This record gives sequence, C-alpha cells and structure tokens, in this order.
Amino acid sequence: MEGQEEKKVVIYSEAFRRKVVEEVRSGEISQSGAQKKYGIGGNTTVKKWLLRSDRMEEEQKKKRASMEKEVAELEKLKEEKQQLESALAQAHLKILSLETIIELAEKHYGESIKKNLETEQLKDSKKDKKKK
Repeated sequence: MEGQEEKKVVIYSEAFRRKVVEEVRSGEISQSGAQKKYGIGGNTTVKKWLLRSDRMEEEQKKKRASMEKEVAELEKLKEEKQQLESALAQAHLKILSLETIIELAEKHYGESIKKNLETEQLKDSKKDKKKK
C-alpha cells in the first residue's frame, strides 16, 4: 500500500460534539465554520452529529410522550381505585345498618330472623337443584 496516506482517526468527546451542535443550531457558526474553527476532519462529520442529535431529541420526545401517557393512565387508575374503595366502604356501611335493623327486629319480635331466612334460603336452593 505504497503511496496511500493513513487516515488519522480522531474520536471526539460527547461533550465536545454537543457544544459544536449547539453552536451550529444557535446560528453562532455554520457547519463549515465549525469544521475550520475546531479543526474537525471530514466534510460530513458535523452534519452527522446534527442528524444524530436530531434523532436523539426525537427519541426523547417520544419517551416523554409515552411517560405522560403512562402518568395520565396511572392517575386514572388511582381515581378508579378511590371510587372502588368508596363503593366498598358504602357497601360495608349498608351491611352494618342492615345487620343492626335485623338485630333490632329480632329483639322487638323475640324471634331469630336470620335463622328463619337461612332455612328458607336452603329450602329454596334445594328446590332449584332438583329442578335442574
């Protein structure tokens, strides 16, 4: 391979790349001006950095949108949970009040209403099973 020059590979830090991209985007300097100012080799190097930066920003926007969607869904689930807990608490109160009414009725009439209801329900369920 005589007569060919070896290409010098320069690896630029991410911080340096961001600085150059920021300067170009802000209009402080052009792509070719950045190449000259910082001695950046390759005619498309700065352009590639800009494209890569654009892709990264687009990915970040998508991630943010996805996170916002997840946060909204989480808030919706929290609200639904709160409604369900409230409904459960109301059901418990209703059960307690009905049990209190049954106890008062049992004291007033001197009979066990629960036992009578339970035996009637058992009879009804046995009849239903025979019909099937």
